[in-house]
Amino acid sequence: MNFAFKIARRYLFSKSENKAINFISWIAALGIIASTFALIVVLSAFAGLKEYSIQFTGAHDPDARVLPAQGKFIEISEQQLEQINNLEEVIAVSKVVQERILLGFKNKNTPATLKGIDSNFKNVITLQNSIIYGNWIDNEYQVLMDNTLARSLSIGIMDASGVLSFMAPKPGKGQITDINSAFRRSNASVSGIFTSSDDKDKNYVYADIEFARSLFELENNQVSYLEIKLIDPKLFSSVSDEIKKIFGNSVEIRSKIMINDELYRMLNTEYVAVYFICTLVVIIALFNVIGSIIMTILDKKRDILTLYKLGANQSTLINIFKFQGLLMSFLGTFIGIILGLIVIWSQLQWEWFMINYQLAYPVKIEFQNIIIVFVTAISLGTLASAIASKRVKNLI
Repeated sequence: MNFAFKIARRYLFSKSENKAINFISWIAALGIIASTFALIVVLSAFAGLKEYSIQFTGAHDPDARVLPAQGKFIEISEQQLEQINNLEEVIAVSKVVQERILLGFKNKNTPATLKGIDSNFKNVITLQNSIIYGNWIDNEYQVLMDNTLARSLSIGIMDASGVLSFMAPKPGKGQITDINSAFRRSNASVSGIFTSSDDKDKNYVYADIEFARSLFELENNQVSYLEIKLIDPKLFSSVSDEIKKIFGNSVEIRSKIMINDELYRMLNTEYVAVYFICTLVVIIALFNVIGSIIMTILDKKRDILTLYKLGANQSTLINIFKFQGLLMSFLGTFIGIILGLIVIWSQLQWEWFMINYQLAYPVKIEFQNIIIVFVTAISLGTLASAIASKRVKNLI
């Protein structure tokens, strides 16, 4: 094995008398460098875009959410709430009541989602940082409204030109005979308007939890779910186990990733698609490696026959060219990754490439991407080398 490796290393770095073979070898090496360089840069750019997208999605979602396993509401006691607050990993817990409603202002009506929140909500979600007009809720009959929703209703802060009405459908069966008796109604004024880049937030109205309970006729111990802020989101698994001990099987606990599972699933699918597309470039580059090894075998025909007569077996001769291909793949992959990391690092430092005059193209160096590129290139290089080196059998 050591003998075959030494011969392979010499063949790789020594020049052939045939200039065409030297040219093909250089092209093969450059192909590996370029393809691995492109793969690490593309994956790092996608990782940056993914992180950038997630920053603006789920901004108003908690680190953990406790929902009912069945039905629409959880019945929670003060003792259970205190037990959650006493967990070391938990910073704050907020009770939330959420239901679909119909908003009305003057002659305009639109469906929306009313989210009743308690005083701890500000410690869990920094919604107050998203308020662009007005102030936080001061009393039970004030609400926060998304800017898109406010525009659709043409309503302003503390607008006295009309009444903002909230209509929640009453539970029941059968045909509706009187539209007025089919809804529970309440009124409030807009104390603040917030903005969000997340589409699912564009239909939200935030109100005091007592206002929501009154509208939906709920008991004081009934909530739609609990929202929890953790010391570290990575502690979700351990917190989830502790909460299940408190509530048993009556609840379901979701992390921020689970809440936005559709987005993460879409991003992961795109990541896999980008990976396979770029891997095709690596595969095409490795055809040059196969051609280079075959040309080297033909060029070293006399050396092969000499070694065979001196006692080298077929397996040893095959390993010589297999190692040559592996060395070429390893060095090309290593150089390509290093060059790619230099470009990514320089983009992080000096922002060479811009999306617009204010926003640099986001990139992110991830160790897993380095491993993926290295393993992919070396695996495919091993396969290409094994295929090409078998050509030795035709010469002995």
